[in-house]
Amino acid sequence: SLIQDSQRIIRRKVKKGGIMFEIRVTKLDNQESNVKGLVSMVVDGKFAFSSMRVIESEKAQRGFFVAMPSYRTKEGKYVDLYKPVTSDMSNALADAVAKAMESGEPVTIGNGETHISTYVTPVHYQNNETMAAKVNLKCGDMVCDSIVLRKSIEGNLFVAYPSYEKKQLDESGNPVHTSYCNPTTAEFRTTLSDNILAQYDAAMKRSYEVKPKEKETQSYSVEVPTSPAPKQK
Repeated sequence: SLIQDSQRIIRRKVKKGGIMFEIRVTKLDNQESNVKGLVSMVVDGKFAFSSMRVIESEKAQRGFFVAMPSYRTKEGKYVDLYKPVTSDMSNALADAVAKAMESGEPVTIGNGETHISTYVTPVHYQNNETMAAKVNLKCGDMVCDSIVLRKSIEGNLFVAYPSYEKKQLDESGNPVHTSYCNPTTAEFRTTLSDNILAQYDAAMKRSYEVKPKEKETQSYSVEVPTSPAPKQK
């Protein structure tokens, strides 16, 4: 059985493709549901992916599969908010989750150096006054393309991470939102935001040099400066 200890949190570090991942699995003891656990992943202590689910399935090779959080489009299609983009990363994640769920033994893969990149594409939709750009964030082979650069009512730009509304209110009576992925430190949040804004400015300058029909595909990318991950002893 996948479930041995109810609500037990197991922390494991996984390295893949030069990036250190810390994976946490919260086991769920619900016999009436095929959701057997919740998975979160922190990249080098700087960026977190959360709300992945361990789905028990007889058809899956391991007896389960790891489902990414998703949203439904107007056409009724479900699109992952983030996902592993290679089979190696998908298998490494599933293997790590399986070992964390079953044995609790640590799992390490890779060399521990950090590579986080962002790709910013300005949006030129005339009917969209709040979205300024789409942001693609790549942490090794984990990619999130649901981050956007928005404009506030005052006209200021800010980075918006995908989130969901919880069934609770804050002290002001407003709905509480929780992010599916986000920076884990104030320092890295500022670093990431500054880089995205700089990329946006650069991409906008470049967009003036191309024909109108080509503007939709113009983007600007850069590797986000981060400190190396600690070496494993």
